[in-house]
Amino acid sequence: HDSQCQFQLALNLPLIEIDRIQMMQVLVNLLLNAAEAMSEVEDRDHLVTISTQRHAGYIVCQIQDAGPGLPPGKDSTIFDAFVTTKEKGLGLGLSISRSIVSAHGGTITAENRPDGKGAVFRIKLPVA
Repeated sequence: HDSQCQFQLALNLPLIEIDRIQMMQVLVNLLLNAAEAMSEVEDRDHLVTISTQRHAGYIVCQIQDAGPGLPPGKDSTIFDAFVTTKEKGLGLGLSISRSIVSAHGGTITAENRPDGKGAVFRIKLPVA
């Protein structure tokens, strides 16, 4: 299966102050994780949806994959250092991502999709 990316980007969002390189690192990490997770499933299209929206004083960026989802009970610990579900993972990618997002005054959360067919990661960053 080839992975595909779909964008649902809100128009006219306010500016946010970020370090572009660091935030790119977060997004690349989430996209690589999504692609790797989806490589484990054969019964559906490998689609990642990236969406943005304004919510109160924040911009919310959501990355949704079509992988197997988060292991039960792991949604609160996957951002801890050295926690990994991968055979060859170090367990640092999501921990570093959380540190970067936190340094920008934001939060990053993860949960399984309501339909059970993948995971959703949400990054909330304050409007400038």
